[in-house]
Amino acid sequence: MKSILLSLTYLIGISEVFLAFYFWRNSSKNEIRRVMAFLALVTGLWVITTAINSYSVSPLAEFRDKFTYTFGVLIVTALLNFTIVFPYPMFRLDRLHYIFLYLPAVIFTLVIFGSHDVVSRYISSPTLSGQWFGGPLYWMYNGYLLVLYVWAMAVLYSKFKKTDGIHHRNLILVFWSIFLGGAPGIVVDVIVPLVTNQAKYPLIGVMSSVVWLGLTTYIILKK
Repeated sequence: MKSILLSLTYLIGISEVFLAFYFWRNSSKNEIRRVMAFLALVTGLWVITTAINSYSVSPLAEFRDKFTYTFGVLIVTALLNFTIVFPYPMFRLDRLHYIFLYLPAVIFTLVIFGSHDVVSRYISSPTLSGQWFGGPLYWMYNGYLLVLYVWAMAVLYSKFKKTDGIHHRNLILVFWSIFLGGAPGIVVDVIVPLVTNQAKYPLIGVMSSVVWLGLTTYIILKK
């Protein structure tokens, strides 16, 4: 069962990386597709890194886990970025906007790799998929992810009354795909750690990513 679960996780991650390259090659300077390419890429890398670390006995597992948390904050940042531009931009995102949008993710990355303030320890074994123990800034990291996820959902919801026809139907589908597909990961990887300062079961969140990313991709390609 463990082998099947890991194989499916790798398949999801690799598919998301290939999807990212597809969107990038066929973006034609379309901002929605470029943002979707980045979102698919960091999601795929997050899934693959999590799979590599699950049930691992490698002494490098704790270092590799830093990439898992870096990709995590990039995912919610890219998700907010996507909701701002889909199906139409709320406002023009120039270089300065992008710097402010992604700067916190860069800062968290530096903290993650430079200290144990976000995650103090990570353990896994042939019988344990993975468990994280939070450092002094663990609550801030998870709180930031939760705020960005809720913000992204609120941005999509705010566009409901401003669209009609196919755009309105697509918005509803994207909203529910992100809510239902992202909720398992948000609960297990963000909300529970906010309360307990620990996180377990890393494969739950990564497996559910295929729901929202898959449906969102279908909608964009169908346009």
